[in-house]
Formats: sequence, C-alpha cells, structure tokens
Amino acid sequence: MIVSDNQRRQSDPAQSRVNTQDLLGVTPAGVADVFLGEPRDYGPLRIYGGHFLAQALAAAFGTVAENKLAHSLHAYFLRPGIPD
Repeated sequence: MIVSDNQRRQSDPAQSRVNTQDLLGVTPAGVADVFLGEPRDYGPLRIYGGHFLAQALAAAFGTVAENKLAHSLHAYFLRPGIPD
C-alpha cells in the first residue's frame, strides 16, 4: 500500500493539532481533591464517555504521589450522557 505524505502527517502524533494535556488535563479547583476539566464538543446531545473517564483518571492522579500508577480501570456506559 502506498501512503501519501498527507496521510503520514495525519498519523504522526507530533503533527497532532490537539495537545493531549490540553484535551484531557484537569486543573485544581482550589479545594482539596476537587478538579475542573474542560468539556469537548462531540456534537449535539452527545458526550464521549472515554473523555470524561480519562479526565477522572487524571484527577485521581492529582490526589496521589507521583510514583503511584493505575493498573486497571473499568467502566460501563449504560446510558448516553447529556452534555449540560
């Protein structure tokens, strides 16, 4: 299969238009163990549960020592989320 230069740029993480830290990062809210994350627009009446879950994990990492790592995370999305 022949891959064009444009396809290479699109698949190259260094060429990504969105910084992962900006996308998934959370900021302390000024209260112990409370964080704020920016929502992402995934279209009308939709949220992406994986985005929310990644932000929750990022917030959890903000409450423990840096040498602590998550080894497993499980979730079930039983109903669609409402962005409001």
